[in-house]
Amino acid sequence: MRPLFFEEPENMESYEISDTYLWGNDFLVSPIMQDSINKKEVYFPGSGNWFDFYSGKRHKGGSRDSISVSQDHIPTYVRGGAFIPMAKPLQTTANYSGEIIEVHYYFDEEIEESSSFLYHDDGKTPDSFEKGMYEIIKFESSLSGESLELEIEKEAGENSTSAVRIVEITVENLQKSVGFVWVNGIKYTNKNFLHQKKLVIPIRFDQNVNSIKIEFN
Repeated sequence: MRPLFFEEPENMESYEISDTYLWGNDFLVSPIMQDSINKKEVYFPGSGNWFDFYSGKRHKGGSRDSISVSQDHIPTYVRGGAFIPMAKPLQTTANYSGEIIEVHYYFDEEIEESSSFLYHDDGKTPDSFEKGMYEIIKFESSLSGESLELEIEKEAGENSTSAVRIVEITVENLQKSVGFVWVNGIKYTNKNFLHQKKLVIPIRFDQNVNSIKIEFN
């Protein structure tokens, strides 16, 4: 958890904001601290855009907005251009499998480049990194003209068991219509990967698939 002045140290007003915080680099969380309220004013730091985690609504960085609150969830926002790993609901971590990783990319047409990574190990072995029993999945995005390119690379430690087989990339907030999707140089229509109005593209490391190019109409 980080206070907002970590994002804007020159903005003296951000030092006074205590009801909203950054969770890591890419999440903005604004808990509801009072009962019986329907609206809350939220400040969105930085110069980029923030997207509502639940509705996808965009909020401009450096601005304030009055948002409607719901009993269903805490107001949560994701930084434009972020890669967000997610997992399916589990009853216990003993049921977790790293074979298929879900990663949601928050497309923002104002972000030309972004990058991130995911560290993964078996969750049991002490000092896994020092022992080389780990994997690091690296993500990069590049937006140029009417095309978006995503690169995924896996770096494995010398003693890695290589658990991650598939990364499912879900592209959020696509406002432009998509004409074609290239996966490792092979051309598909957007219908091949369209799922509930989102592009869901599987990357299979056992087939050496690591690049995606999305062409907008």
